[in-house]
Amino acid sequence: MKKIFNILLCCVAVAFVASCSDDNDNPYAHTSSVKVTKSEVFFEAVASDGGVIEYDANGDVSVTSSADWCKTQLNGKTINVSVDQNDTRYSRAAVVTLHCNGDSATVSVVQKGITFRVSTEKVVVSTNEATTASCTVESNVALEVASKPDWVTISFADGELKVNFDANNSGSFRTGMVKLRSENFTDSIMVGQYDFETDVKGTYKLTYYRDAEHTTTRTLNATVKDNTILLGGMNLNVPYTFDESTMSIVLTSGDYVGKASSNYIYLIFADALAEYWTEFYQGATLGAKLEKDADGNVEAVFNSSYSGIDYSTIMLAKFAANSFAADYYNGVYQVMYSPVLTRTVAK
Repeated sequence: MKKIFNILLCCVAVAFVASCSDDNDNPYAHTSSVKVTKSEVFFEAVASDGGVIEYDANGDVSVTSSADWCKTQLNGKTINVSVDQNDTRYSRAAVVTLHCNGDSATVSVVQKGITFRVSTEKVVVSTNEATTASCTVESNVALEVASKPDWVTISFADGELKVNFDANNSGSFRTGMVKLRSENFTDSIMVGQYDFETDVKGTYKLTYYRDAEHTTTRTLNATVKDNTILLGGMNLNVPYTFDESTMSIVLTSGDYVGKASSNYIYLIFADALAEYWTEFYQGATLGAKLEKDADGNVEAVFNSSYSGIDYSTIMLAKFAANSFAADYYNGVYQVMYSPVLTRTVAK
């Protein structure tokens, strides 16, 4: 029993010595002579001198920066940090180092890249009266208008790009491009102005080739109504939709256009030689973008592309029943190679 008591006494003594040893300061520990107490060094892309680093030091301090675009200036126990504008889309970082008595402390400086986004590619209004439309724009640097049509004015406010349209007295629709610049970056939006009743609806000429070799042409009167095109001489009404974002008249395969004798006529589209066609698929589209020629007259060429094939031919297909199905296909009523709508604009 006495032996056990002596062993326990030795253990207590060892524990006491170890505890006292832990309470003593480490003779090899070192307290840095410089310490950062505050840092505000996160910057937007624009040039700024608003960065601040505060510190405590036991001695004279010098400061260095790892990047030329990040500059520092000592002012008492404050370091003022300034950055040049970041003209890239990418964020960047620099390291500011404080030196004192062989010790150092570091601070990371971060600057955002340029942000420049426009929410849409087109701003189109369906009135010829003076009006205003807008879209959202995001930029963390100053925006400017590099070029624009003379019939619009552009302004920026609160994350919006505002387009002010003058009254359109030109006698026809009009479109143009607005080019925006954000430092080294540019973007463009299409602006358009039209009145559906006067600039889309009306009397056109539909001209097309009657053969794949483009040797003979035929021209029909084509009256564009609210949602159909009446083909004069055929008494067929071709359904269409109007896409104002592209200023295009759009036809759809499988649409019924009327009767010719005992046959029901439906739309099918084909390539330039009528070798590849949409067959009995419903939903393929063929668009004709309204554009102006050198004289200011309207021209709209029908074309589209699917799976690497360019379609530019309208086939008026015959069916024995009023059903767009292969079982009732009865040949071709008329093939229109490279059809074009034209309209003379009164000056």
